[in-house]
This record gives sequence, C-alpha cells and structure tokens, in this order.
Amino acid sequence: MKKKILLIFILLIFCKGLSAQVTYAVDDPGMFLLLYKNISDFNTLDTSFLNVTYKLDYIEDPAVRDVKTDLMVLQIGNRYSKFFSLNLHRNDSVCTIISKMTMNVPLNTGTEKGYEIFRNLSTGNLTVTNRIPFSQKVFRYEEKYETIKWTFEKGRDTILGYACNRATADFRGRHYTAWYTTGIPSQLGPWKFSGLPGLILKVCDDKNEYVFECTGLSQQPEPIVRYDWKYQDVPKRKWMDFEKYVYTNAGKYIKSTGVNIVLCSSNSKPHEISITWALPYNPIER
Repeated sequence: MKKKILLIFILLIFCKGLSAQVTYAVDDPGMFLLLYKNISDFNTLDTSFLNVTYKLDYIEDPAVRDVKTDLMVLQIGNRYSKFFSLNLHRNDSVCTIISKMTMNVPLNTGTEKGYEIFRNLSTGNLTVTNRIPFSQKVFRYEEKYETIKWTFEKGRDTILGYACNRATADFRGRHYTAWYTTGIPSQLGPWKFSGLPGLILKVCDDKNEYVFECTGLSQQPEPIVRYDWKYQDVPKRKWMDFEKYVYTNAGKYIKSTGVNIVLCSSNSKPHEISITWALPYNPIER
C-alpha cells in the first residue's frame, strides 16, 4: 500500500530572520522522505556496457508485512559498477530542471532507497553513499571486498528467457537464495551481491523481506557518474548506528532537522508527529 503525501510542499518563510520551516502533511506516519538532490554537477567514472534493472520488494515492518517497491539499476562498466534507485534518480532529474523555475518541487513516494553503491572492479571494494531523510546530508563509507560463500544447489529457473541456476548463502545476517545465469558472463548482482559464475538475476532472503528480481537488460552505453555533493565520510559502523537511531527515534530526529510532519488521517484531527514517534527498523544487513 503506497503512502500518500496530502500536502505536497509548504514553505513558510520568516523574512525577519531569513529562516525557513518546512511542513509535510501525510496520511500515514510511516513516511520517511528523501529530499531531491541537484544532479547537474558530476564526475564520470566509467561507461556502462550492460545495464540491469531490478524490481525491489521489501518489508520495513515484519509484523505488518506491508510490501514497498522500488526500481533499481545496476550499471556495469569495465572499471566500475554502480547500483542505485532509478525512481529516485528520475525524481532528482525532474526536480533539478523545474527547481530553476519554482520552489514547489514534487516529492518522491517515500519508498525509494537513498543509497548508491559503487564497486571498484579491480579490487572489488565498495563505496556506499546514503542520503538522509528530510535533509540534504549524504553520508559515505568505504567497504573492503568480502567473498560471499555461496553453496551451489539443485534447481533451475528461467528469468527473462535466461536459464538460471540456484545458489544459497548466509550474508550480513540473512540467508539468501540467488538465481544466476551463465549466459551473461558477469559475477555481479544487485545490491552488494557478487561472486557467482554468472549474472545474478534474482535474489531473496528466506523471509522474503528483501527480494530483487531482474525486469530488464540493456546494452545501451550510459555514463557511470558520481555527483558533486558534499559527502560526510564516516566509518560504516557509525553509519549503521545512525540509521538505526533515525528509525527508532524518528520523532526526535525529525524535530532536530527543523521539519514539521503533520498527520492527516480520517480517524483524528490533523496533528504533529510526536517526539516519541518511532518507525520499525528492519535493515537489509545487520
């Protein structure tokens, strides 16, 4: 079930102090919005020779089992690969253009993943960036290559016309089943998955809380870019601790950003989110 933003954007400017306060009105408190980022300035790291689109279905609250969906892209070049949210990129692209004409830019749906994962293909090492909800901040951390210990299993499937073999692995606190095809000679896959003798076209954990499935392939060359944003470099552990804090202390975090969230539901009068508000925390890795 998609969350709705009832009041798209309200900007209240207090001219005397030249300060601003932003209010978002939603019909469901389980809403974390990523503000758009300007993507005009960037560095080109590589050019892709293969672009793989994945549908990501994920569950943030295991007790409710409300499935959220995002569309992700894996760009594969000779020196780098990049994995990111296509939906978030599209929103950034539109907003970058219309922000030059108006302050009222469209918001995303609240289901887009705010990370970008760059892989140095010569070392396998990762650079991961994470956008912060209701903020322009972007955290970044480096991660050394980790070999995933895959176990090859019996079983075959067909995805997008490609014959796929089955493999399983325990990785970052979850047990996964992956389907890969030797018909596409790449050892990569969605998110941080890699190391199988063929491109991973589908992977899911045993609770079906994170399911990546390929929906499209393209050999159209595309630039693999890194945007000229102001990144805050942190150790990975610090990022994971911060992410957990943001979810489990959502009300307190929102207040710290200077943003107001007003809940507008049919069951009660509009009211601000409480400082004690918390969101379920179900990260893909632990």
